[in-house]
Amino acid sequence: MEYPIRGMSYPFGAFSDRVCETAEDLGIEYARTVENTNGFQIPDDFMRWHPSCHHNADIFELADRFLNPAPYVQLQLFYMWGHSFEFERENGWGRFEKFCRKISGHDNVWYATNIQIKDYLYAAQNIITTVDYTIAYNPTAIPIWMETEKGTIFVKAGESIRLS
Repeated sequence: MEYPIRGMSYPFGAFSDRVCETAEDLGIEYARTVENTNGFQIPDDFMRWHPSCHHNADIFELADRFLNPAPYVQLQLFYMWGHSFEFERENGWGRFEKFCRKISGHDNVWYATNIQIKDYLYAAQNIITTVDYTIAYNPTAIPIWMETEKGTIFVKAGESIRLS
């Protein structure tokens, strides 16, 4: 199947403003760095997408923090990076499988690719509402979940929905 390349990681984590601008001019929509945040922030700049951690970090402590957020935490992203050849080289497959068992199967976690996350956040930012916030229109091809006074609602792709 043919498709456009929309994302990348910077070789050896090396990037600059010029590299980011050039990649974006060439159609790249996101690029991962190797600057670990040890947190779960949504990226401010998808061309400088800093991951939570490398797979050799304290991933179990981070998983506990991610799966048990403070009550005021609204949206978080656990983004781990690494290379499969490292698992083989460092005998890390067992550790990674244990991590996958811990983090998988949670109904309140969305397991997604980088471009799915980027596309969803873009779509969510482009919901159009009336000035009095009574109607929402989703002009994108991606269904969106929204928090409203009525609770969590689902807005299908291309749908207008009454909020009140």
